[in-house]
Amino acid sequence: MFYLHQTLVNTETQKELVNNRSSLFGDTDQDGLIDAYDSDIDNDGVANLLDESPFDSRNQNTLPHLNLKVGESNYAVVLNESALTAAQIERLRSTLFFLQKSKAFSANLKIIALWDWTDEYDSMNGHYDPYWKTIRIREPQAFKGGSRQFQLILTHELFHAFQVSEPKFYQTFMMKMGWSLQDDTYIYHTRGFHWVTGNEEDLLNLKGLPTGVPTRRSLIGPEEHFADALLYAYLQERNPDWITPSYFDNLKTYRESEAQKWTQKAFKKVFVPLAK
Repeated sequence: MFYLHQTLVNTETQKELVNNRSSLFGDTDQDGLIDAYDSDIDNDGVANLLDESPFDSRNQNTLPHLNLKVGESNYAVVLNESALTAAQIERLRSTLFFLQKSKAFSANLKIIALWDWTDEYDSMNGHYDPYWKTIRIREPQAFKGGSRQFQLILTHELFHAFQVSEPKFYQTFMMKMGWSLQDDTYIYHTRGFHWVTGNEEDLLNLKGLPTGVPTRRSLIGPEEHFADALLYAYLQERNPDWITPSYFDNLKTYRESEAQKWTQKAFKKVFVPLAK
């Protein structure tokens, strides 16, 4: 059995931590690390995310999950209600293998989990957490658009993990695209367009997106811009028929933009030779 040393707690554990403040600030296993930051709360050798009873060391049963070995790296795929098809698993394995061309990538991702979560992240279909080295894909929203929608959301989140793995590349991307940080606020500035992040309502009502972003979501901040731009470049090389306006809602202007051309060229340099 492959156990993980740093994992996000599962949904039931999250509820117990929230409802029991003594546990939230307590240290169940007395190892010096409070439960909210402890990857194995009951110290039974089973990571919280995989542990059927994270607060009971007597129960070492694990939740349903898939141990996925890709090259020399191991990943755990935790399943909730939705079971992945063989084709989805193979595509996931192929994408992970591709991204492992970045030597630091596998060190920044250990778990991919499929489940629903609390209202705090109600608008999200996926989320990458660099501290826990975990990607969460939300059910059932991620599967509403079928297998392709799930794969797009997952690959977008994988590029967030890649961003953490390749900080120099990410910083260069920010500079080239026109992002800057001023007083803890990200600003996007290109010819004829100036955008200050932070107001989601303004973003939803914004008319006329700049040519340098593949999606409206890209203007949330440079991290989202990076993930969607790299997803576009990845699909351009491997699955160009998946590049559609249903996901890339600024496709008409972005596909011929200088920003897209730079990103595609930079992408090829990072991932040459491309794994087919």
